[in-house]
Amino acid sequence: MRRFIQLRDRECRQPACSVPGHRCETDHIIAHYKGGPTSQNNLILLCKKHNLLRQRSAWSYDHVKPGILAFRTPTGHTHTTKPEPMTCGRFSGGSGRRRGRRLDCLLR
Repeated sequence: MRRFIQLRDRECRQPACSVPGHRCETDHIIAHYKGGPTSQNNLILLCKKHNLLRQRSAWSYDHVKPGILAFRTPTGHTHTTKPEPMTCGRFSGGSGRRRGRRLDCLLR
């Protein structure tokens, strides 16, 4: 399950954060202790900093559609994020991050 979430999200889903997925935590949107399922529709990647921010403040988020998230700030603003499209070919993103690949290419 974690590998699927890493392939889907590829990096921290907090707006404007680019911590690579392998350094992120898998977080439940609806907390597990509140009955939230451990499923692809209830899990996202957040870096440690943003996971703690969400847990200790009024930040919240929801899946609008599979893979598309709406973040709500403590001031009530909403930011929507979605992973970059996956395409076959060479890796792109000058910092060596794995971006721009289709899932079937990664599973060969």
